Amino acid sequence: MGALVTAVAFLALFALLMAASATDIRSRTIPNRLVLAVAALWLLWRCAYLALGCAQLSDIAGDVLGALLFGGGLLVFVLVSERMSGHFMMGGGDVKLLAAVSLFLGLRLALVALLAACAVSLVFAAARSKRGIPFAPCIMCGTLVALLV
Repeated sequence: MGALVTAVAFLALFALLMAASATDIRSRTIPNRLVLAVAALWLLWRCAYLALGCAQLSDIAGDVLGALLFGGGLLVFVLVSERMSGHFMMGGGDVKLLAAVSLFLGLRLALVALLAACAVSLVFAAARSKRGIPFAPCIMCGTLVALLV
């Protein structure tokens, strides 16, 4: 039963990532409501796991701590890098979406997802003008890579 709950949760996660990607491509923003929906989905998934006896409260605390460390570390890195280089790197919606996705992945796989997303972004950058790229589709691809690793 736990595997079915996880499969449904991850299918819903990818549906939300597709919605975030479509919005980011169209308007270059990731709405907070989509980021909150990812976090709420994670909470529902973990609560279902608790109810099934497949997880403990410490698992939830570990997920939240990992997401805070990952999201906070990424935010600091982006802010310092932008300040030092004078170039825009990543928007706040991207950082928040990555932090929310890291709830599902854990710290190690979130790093894999970020690295894969950056690699995918190079392909986007080569195909687009200097206007910049929407990063949500890259996050979606990176998440898929992390889950397949």
